[in-house]
Amino acid sequence: MNRMFLVRLACLTVTSAILCAGCGQSPTGPTPVVPAVTVGVVPQTATPLPPRDSINPPRALGVTRFVAFGDSITWGAQSAFDPRFIFADLNGGYPDRLHAALNTYHTPQAFTVFNEGDPGELAVNAVARFRTMLINRRPQAVLLLEGINDLNNGVSVSRTAGALQQMIDAATAAGVPVVIATMFQTYETTDPNGVIRGNGADLVPAFNTEIRRVASGRLNVYLLDLEVLMRDRRLVGNDGLHLTDAGFEVMATAFLSAIEAAFPVRGSFQ
Repeated sequence: MNRMFLVRLACLTVTSAILCAGCGQSPTGPTPVVPAVTVGVVPQTATPLPPRDSINPPRALGVTRFVAFGDSITWGAQSAFDPRFIFADLNGGYPDRLHAALNTYHTPQAFTVFNEGDPGELAVNAVARFRTMLINRRPQAVLLLEGINDLNNGVSVSRTAGALQQMIDAATAAGVPVVIATMFQTYETTDPNGVIRGNGADLVPAFNTEIRRVASGRLNVYLLDLEVLMRDRRLVGNDGLHLTDAGFEVMATAFLSAIEAAFPVRGSFQ
């Protein structure tokens, strides 16, 4: 799949990445693939540092090499003022914010967070890419958030959850733990042309029930329940699917807390 996108940033004098909204083969999906130019380097401030939920001093972590795997939400698509368009978040979405937080709160450890988000991807089509990623990236842990594109394109909840289970099976068979997230609640919207975008909103609760089932009782599989943590409608933008800047910050903090809970080691740098 072509991963180059046409990007336009409002209120800046330089050009970054713009993506047309829509998902896969459906005009109602979140993130299509559009033939475009290569994304350029954009001057920007340092990545915002998400806060920690815990007031306890951070301890050393036993995992330092992560892959964030998913679709446009992981890639860093920020919701636009017009639901027909999405924009590349200047700060890289949650993976870059998480990376900054890990390297700040857990110094002198050095962390890597690879962003393997693929806009427009369906989970049922991503299993092969996931297995290849395990070989190429050799992560010590995977952060997994995927499936909303499937729900928005007529793929059943059970089949979508089954694809995630295959990814978990591949990772754990390779000795790689997985932090799998439930999907935050999406919302039905109507674009300026009157086109209704379902965004899989009505299927999210059932899908999350399946994710919890898939993760339950699995060794080296950790559940991050974003549905519970991201109930504020203001965290999701005008397109009803992609996050606002505040949404990315909450998500980064949630993944940071999940990592700190899942992979601590004895002792502390403080």
